[in-house]
Amino acid sequence: MGGIHQLQWIVTYFSKLIETEEVYFALLNVHLEVLHLPKRTAYFLQKHYNTNDIGGIPEDLLKTIQRERHVPEDSASPMPTFSFKQYPPGGHFLCRGFPITLNGGKNAILLKLIPYGPTEDFSHLTGIGLTPREVELLSFLPLGYPNSAIAMAMDISDNGVKKHLNSIAAKLNAKGRTEILYKAMLKKREIFALA
Repeated sequence: MGGIHQLQWIVTYFSKLIETEEVYFALLNVHLEVLHLPKRTAYFLQKHYNTNDIGGIPEDLLKTIQRERHVPEDSASPMPTFSFKQYPPGGHFLCRGFPITLNGGKNAILLKLIPYGPTEDFSHLTGIGLTPREVELLSFLPLGYPNSAIAMAMDISDNGVKKHLNSIAAKLNAKGRTEILYKAMLKKREIFALA
């Protein structure tokens, strides 16, 4: 399979793979020039960076990628994956970079952009003994994220998520994620009613 045909196959494969998920991708060469930027990814970046220019990857994101990726001294060595959180004005997302090799030995970077962020502000619950990390975790529950997605967004292990959930459950006298969320919402309303 030739380089351009392989690129088309990769683009088609990933488009089908993620078209129903809230995940966005782009394909860059090792010089961080865009090989492929789907329209939905361009609009995602436009929304998050509050810009009308959707022609490429925003300069701020490119600078962070340049800083976070590690290019090996030996050009024959594969580039490692990288991952970082990005905080543009329009919302937070996780950026993951996966080095791939196209036919002909050309290296490329597959960027995966995963939006995340709280949907509910539970910060007032620190007043009843929840830690800031527990409050952060609580904010992901209304999104319906599984533990693995919460772990990735918070940059902790799946077991770390379970430990935080158990701690929150004990503090709120709740069992299970649904009851934790319900009791957290009740506590939040109580706090605002007293204010």
